[in-house]
Amino acid sequence: MSFLSKFLVGFSAPVQGGKLILRSGPLLRYSIAPVLITCVVFSFGLSWAFPLISAYLIALLPAAVGFWMTLVYWIGLGLAYAFSFTFVMVGLVLIANLVAIPFQSLLAERALMELGVIENQKFALRRWISTTIRMTGVSLIRMVVFVIIGIFLFILALLPGVQVISGFLGLVIVASDCCDYSLELLEFSFRRRMSFLKKHFWELSGFGCCFGVTFLIPLLNFLLLPVAVVGGAWLMSQLKLVALNES
Repeated sequence: MSFLSKFLVGFSAPVQGGKLILRSGPLLRYSIAPVLITCVVFSFGLSWAFPLISAYLIALLPAAVGFWMTLVYWIGLGLAYAFSFTFVMVGLVLIANLVAIPFQSLLAERALMELGVIENQKFALRRWISTTIRMTGVSLIRMVVFVIIGIFLFILALLPGVQVISGFLGLVIVASDCCDYSLELLEFSFRRRMSFLKKHFWELSGFGCCFGVTFLIPLLNFLLLPVAVVGGAWLMSQLKLVALNES
């Protein structure tokens, strides 16, 4: 497959995840709690973050004099706002994902069963608790890494081009985070997950870019978590089919 084909497969994953949820009663029921959690996290997060970001950027950027300096000022301010918006949205998704881990684990497991990636099995409390604990640890580590990288990139956000690159990488992080539920259920080790990220970078890039589009659509972003987790399971099923066809 070409990189464009891989990108398009990843881009379609959230859409396919949404379709799968609408067709399945159990997946639709499992999606209620993550949607409610996302609504609460986004409502509080956005109302708190954006007034602070606006004040920070206006105070940080010096006043411009002359036509060309004013033009550069507004372009820089626009790019800084775009990066800040993406950075905040990615952070809120990761926080909501962390809070919703118990429900997301059930959702991913059910989706993998319906897609035929894993065998259909009854709910086991011990397995669910074990998966939840492991996913919490993985998500906490990823959030720490994201915060460290994010602070560094935020400092450099006024440099032309950095905003686009850093926002893109943030979206890839979110995509990999949503696929991690399926990888955990498929018993991928940390080394295999890093190998997966490297091997399927273009699929995850498409996945993340689809996220970026939904960030711009009001209310739709509240449905992100369950759609993304099921979309990650769908992506696993497609990659499994590709691997079987190539073998």
